[in-house]
Amino acid sequence: LPFEEVERLVRLSWWRAAQALIARSHQAKLDLTAPVRRATSEVKREADILLKWLDPRFANPEPTPMAARWAQNTTATMVAARFAPRWDAPGANLAVFSTERGKGHVDRQRTSEKIASLLHVNISDSRVEAEITAEQGSVRKRYTLSLDLFDEVVPEK
Repeated sequence: LPFEEVERLVRLSWWRAAQALIARSHQAKLDLTAPVRRATSEVKREADILLKWLDPRFANPEPTPMAARWAQNTTATMVAARFAPRWDAPGANLAVFSTERGKGHVDRQRTSEKIASLLHVNISDSRVEAEITAEQGSVRKRYTLSLDLFDEVVPEK
């Protein structure tokens, strides 16, 4: 069997089939260490995440205000928000890393797509609201931003 099939057996939790296959691999002098370790670590990671969801505070985190900075001129208003309670405090890291081209780096395109899928923004004529739920370390946080505006605005689409 190809390595992908061994990984599939482990991911499906077909333990006896995987054990029998590994026993046969020893006779055939085929080393399945890498795919088995890769699949078991993935299964363990998923199981750990599932256990975290048993905690109601992880499943439904309390709101944490986002740090925000505001700038404006006569034609535009800019709001910069950080997924942290203070601007200089550690916050959620939503970066998506890649090892394309042989070295690790932040994949800006995939990071942008991930944030766009998680971030909910609502701009009304008198209020700006934003919310994102993300993990910070081993804790999930729900960051919120709520700005009441002095006068009516026209939200730009």
